[in-house]
Amino acid sequence: MLRIMKRRKRLLHFSWPEAVLVLGLLAMGIPTALIVPIGGGTDEETHMIRVWDMAALYFIPNEVPREQNPFPAIYWELSYRRPPLVRPVKDDFYQKYGELAMDGLGYTDEDLETRSVYSPLLLLPQAVVMRSVGQTGTLPAIPVYILTRMAGLLSYTVLAWLAVRVMPFGKWVVTILAIAPTMVMQAAIVGADPVSNGIGFLFMAGSLDAARRSKIGGREWWGLVLLLLLLYMTKVNLVPLAMLPFLLISPAKFPNRRSYVGLVAVALVLGVIVVGGWNLLAYAHYKYALVGADPMGQLGYIVSQPLAFAGTVIQDIFLQGPGYVRDWIAATGYGYWPVPAITYVLYLLALGLAVLDPAGGIPDRRTRGGLALVFGAAYLASVGSLYVSYTPVGSSTILGVQGRYFGMVLPLLFLALVGIPVLKGGRGPAWLRWGAPALGLLSLMTFVVGIGLAYHVPCGTSYYQPGLCYQPRYKNWSPNERYSEPISGQFWLRQVLQPECNGMKELRFWVDSSGADEAGTTEFLLYDTEADVVVYQEVIGNRMLPEQNWFVISMAPDWKSGGKYYELIIRAGPEAGESGMRAAYTLRAEYLHGPLYENDVAVEQDLVFQYGCLAGWGK
Repeated sequence: MLRIMKRRKRLLHFSWPEAVLVLGLLAMGIPTALIVPIGGGTDEETHMIRVWDMAALYFIPNEVPREQNPFPAIYWELSYRRPPLVRPVKDDFYQKYGELAMDGLGYTDEDLETRSVYSPLLLLPQAVVMRSVGQTGTLPAIPVYILTRMAGLLSYTVLAWLAVRVMPFGKWVVTILAIAPTMVMQAAIVGADPVSNGIGFLFMAGSLDAARRSKIGGREWWGLVLLLLLLYMTKVNLVPLAMLPFLLISPAKFPNRRSYVGLVAVALVLGVIVVGGWNLLAYAHYKYALVGADPMGQLGYIVSQPLAFAGTVIQDIFLQGPGYVRDWIAATGYGYWPVPAITYVLYLLALGLAVLDPAGGIPDRRTRGGLALVFGAAYLASVGSLYVSYTPVGSSTILGVQGRYFGMVLPLLFLALVGIPVLKGGRGPAWLRWGAPALGLLSLMTFVVGIGLAYHVPCGTSYYQPGLCYQPRYKNWSPNERYSEPISGQFWLRQVLQPECNGMKELRFWVDSSGADEAGTTEFLLYDTEADVVVYQEVIGNRMLPEQNWFVISMAPDWKSGGKYYELIIRAGPEAGESGMRAAYTLRAEYLHGPLYENDVAVEQDLVFQYGCLAGWGK
C-alpha cells in the first residue's frame, strides 16, 4: 500500500517545466480555440469533413459517396474560408448562429472530398466528441465544433506533458518548443497536428530516455516497439524519427544480438505494413491527390540529377528558410492576418535561453550526433516529399512547404544543441532558468492577444502593426492575373466602394502602365456621394504611373468614412494618347459592397483596391 501511495505521489508531482507546459497550453490554448473563427484554421475544413465521416464509422477517407453521409451545411456555409474577402468576425455572429442545431442549415451532399488522408488515430479524439455530442444532437453545432477543438488540444497537452516528464535532459527546451504559438494554434483547431505532434515529442523523449539507460530489457524493448507503432501512424515527414533509437542506443545495451536485430526487423516490418499499407488504402479513394505533378518522373529526376536536387534544397533554405522559421514560430490560419512582431522576438529569446541552460544534464557526443543526423533526414523528407508530390519535374523551386511542417523537425536540432559549452558549470544563473519560461509564456500571450484583435476587432491589427489599416484584405492575392482594357476616350471605369472604417486617409489600386502611350494622360477622381463633393481629382501623365504596382491617392482623413459610399472614376485625361494604362481586376466579383462599371455597365469583377484608414494607436 505504501508503495502504491508513493507511486501516486510521484505521478501527481509536476516539475516546473511540466507545470509551465500545462499552464501555457490550457491557459492560452483554450482562448485560441474560442478566438479562431469556424473553419479559420489551416486545412480545418477538410479535417472536419474527415472527423464527420469517422464519427459515422467511415474510417477510410472518401470511403463512401457524400450522399450516404451528408455533411452539416452549417460548418460549410459559416466557414471563415467561404467569404471572398478576409474580414473580422461580426459582433452578432455567435448570437445569430450559436444556438443552431447540427441540421440548422440542412445538410449538403455535394462532392466534398476530404484531403485529410492521415491515419484515423490522429483524428480519433475529435471523432469521438463528434459522435458523442454532435451526431446525437446533444448540443448545438458551434459548441460541438469548439468541443471538437478542445479534444485535440487536450490530447496534445497530455502527450506533450508525458514527453516532458520522460525527457532525460532539455525539459525546458521541449516545453518552449511545445508552447510555440504555431504549435498551440495547430493544437487548438480541428486537425491531425495535435496528436501527430504530441506523438512526435513523446517518441523523441522515449528514445532519449531509452538511450540513457544502462541496458535495454524486455520492458524497454516493447516500449520502443509501441513508440514505433505510434510514430508510423503520424504524418509521413515524422517517419525518419524512427532512426533515433538505432542511432542513440548502442547495440551493446541489448541483452543479445538477436534482441537488437529483432527490433530492427520489427521497425522495418511495421513501417512497411503501417505506413505503406495505410497509404495504399487512403489514396485509393483520393481523386485529386498530386494534381499537376508527376511523382515517378520527379523521383527519376532526383536519381539522375542528385547534385541539381541538392542545389535546389540548399537554395530553398537560403531563400525560403527565414520564412519557414517565422511561420514555424507563429502564424495565423492561412497567413490571413499578421502576427505581432514582438511575439517572434520574445520566443527566440526564450528558446535561446532554454538551449543554453545546462540544468538537467546535457547530451553526450553520440546523442548530439544522432539528433543532428535525424534532423537532416527529417528536413530532407519534409521538403523532398513535397518536391515529389506537388512540384513539377525538374523545378528549381520547391512548392507547398509551410513553416508548420517543421514542428517536429527543428526540435531535433535544438535538442542536439542543449547545454552547448557557452556556460561553464552544472547550472546556469537563476535568470537563465526562469527567463525561458517567462519569455515563452509572454510570447504566447502576445500571439493570442494579437489574433483576438485581428479576428474580432475591425482594424485590430493597427494596435500592433504600424501604418494604416488597409481593407479589403484579399484571400486570393493575384493582382496580375487579369487587367482591364486600356483606358481610352472610349473606355473608362467606375468602382463603387464603402469603407468599413473611419479615418480613411488613402486609397490605392493596382495598375499597369507598361504599354501605355507615354505622351498620354489619365484622370483619377474620387467622389463622396453622401457629401456630394469631389475628394480627389488629378490628371497624371502615363509615364508617371507604376507598372504592376499600387497607385496611391492620399487625402485628408475622413473621420466619418465608415459606411459612406464613394465612387472611384478612372478615365482618359485631356491628352488621351493611343493607349492608356490598365487597371487590375479580381477574377470574380469579390467586393460585395459596391459594383464595378465599365462605361456605366456593371461587370462581374472588381478593381483590385484597398482603402487605408487611421486606426488603432495611429488614430
